[in-house]
Amino acid sequence: MLTFMTALFLTAPNPDLLVSADWLASNRSAPNVVVLHVTRDEAEYRRAHIPGARYLPARALWITTGPGVELPPAAQIDSLFESLGVSDRSRVILYGDTWTTPRAFLALDYIGLGDRAAILNGGLGAWMAGGRAAESDEGHRAERTGSITPTLRPDVVADAAWIKARLDDPTVALIDGRTKPEYDGTTEAERLPRYGHIPRAGHLAWTETFRAPSAADSGRATELLDIPALIALFAQAGGTGTKQIVTYCTVGLRASHLYFVARLLGHRPKIYDGSMRDWSAQPDLPMVGPPAKPPASDERRPFQASDERRPFQASVDWLHQHGDDPGVVVLHVDRARAGYDSVHVAQSRFVPMSAFVVEKDGVPTELPPPDRLDSLLESLGIGDDTRHIVLTGEVLAASRLFFTLDYLGLSDRVRWLDGGVKAWSAGGHPVSSTASPGARGSLSAVPRPELVVTADQVARLVRDPGYAVVDARKPEEFAGTAKEEGVERPGHIPGSINVDWTRLWDGYSLKPAAEIDAILRAAGVKPGQTIVTLCRVGTRASALYLAARVAGYRTVMYDGSMIDWSRRADLPVATGQSAAGRSR
Repeated sequence: MLTFMTALFLTAPNPDLLVSADWLASNRSAPNVVVLHVTRDEAEYRRAHIPGARYLPARALWITTGPGVELPPAAQIDSLFESLGVSDRSRVILYGDTWTTPRAFLALDYIGLGDRAAILNGGLGAWMAGGRAAESDEGHRAERTGSITPTLRPDVVADAAWIKARLDDPTVALIDGRTKPEYDGTTEAERLPRYGHIPRAGHLAWTETFRAPSAADSGRATELLDIPALIALFAQAGGTGTKQIVTYCTVGLRASHLYFVARLLGHRPKIYDGSMRDWSAQPDLPMVGPPAKPPASDERRPFQASDERRPFQASVDWLHQHGDDPGVVVLHVDRARAGYDSVHVAQSRFVPMSAFVVEKDGVPTELPPPDRLDSLLESLGIGDDTRHIVLTGEVLAASRLFFTLDYLGLSDRVRWLDGGVKAWSAGGHPVSSTASPGARGSLSAVPRPELVVTADQVARLVRDPGYAVVDARKPEEFAGTAKEEGVERPGHIPGSINVDWTRLWDGYSLKPAAEIDAILRAAGVKPGQTIVTLCRVGTRASALYLAARVAGYRTVMYDGSMIDWSRRADLPVATGQSAAGRSR
């Protein structure tokens, strides 16, 4: 006998793309059925999964060489699913994390197997709600490797050029899957070059397609709304009739879910996988931005936060009140462990700076690959459910970790402990000299490569009125009168500005945002400019980067800094305190 939900989804134009727990219970033992549990955390799979389900690591479903999360090459997709036992005639049932499971469907659709795939409505929760048992073990491997003959569908993916050419086409319906503030451009949480949405795009927050939106947003599987409600939501967003639906979001994850729902509703949609990370970074592409903000006094100030708000910062009193709250992780960051072993905030965990920097092409302080950063942060207890990451320890090392977290899109969760361990201890709060263990997290961070610029980009940006290239070194290093290790030609980038990073800090405390802003302006930074930070090798530049972010500036990092620049014979180096580079 059909359940109500099963009968309801049989009314969908493509009902085979969604299955119920009852259907799976009756069919999972069929020889052609392959059940895949999609998640970034294998430990989650091992804790509980549907009997016989195989683990599909979500990270294998994207690459990060583009602006966001992009589909891997077809051969990589084939190899992944074949290793899990999927063949051309398989019936593939997907369930797991709401953020990543639709990427598995998208990948299968891309290689021509979408019509043989389905998502389990309600996921593991729906399975167990029916009184069915879950397994907790090391997992299941395919008895034999599958064999896939792909029929590639490159038309599944649209790029910026395709969309630009069709902005005035009434037969194309762009649907933005982000939150309303992101769509309107009234929040800068995404840290994009520009905020707002693509012209003519409709809005449909991806979570609104679920019965429990907040659960879906946290990654927990929940049932979709019924078909008439989904049709109505797409219609409100402009996805009606035979229009060509194109879904997008920030990097392509939320858009993957809307892509799946559009397929369920009978459409042949496309996904703009580059999404707003790609579109907003191209200044020649039009955007519908946020309402204009009123100017402050005679000009618009580049920061919007008052000193009372203290962006990215936390007082010792705040940490004392909230340090034991769920979702709060305190990290003690330093180059050596001696300081941590001497005294640290009682619940803090030690992070050596060497764990999140690597040497590349002779430059010793560079960002590691994203998967290495993810693994490090997860080992420190940071996951998607982490609400606050509190940094303490040594200023330059902790600043470097702030930049790294910003690169991973996590800066909205970061809090700098104002005054550090010294202020914490002086306030009578508990300190320790022993290590603090913590449970491992599960993180779905998406890197933002646009925050890191190269020497060739800096050579252009230093002449761009929208940018200020700011050097965080000492005045004598900037002038070229003091030699530095690894800097082959002492001096500075012509046209750059010198602001010694120590002028923006009072010990372990950042100066007030207004004071930071005044120092930057006095040195030559203009309101609204994006700041490019550099130093010798990217550490002092990180302290300047954090200070500029506190003052509300958009910031990027020249990570190679002067070690990289000075060894390029084709790039100029200036000496002395030039008019555009005085340290005031």
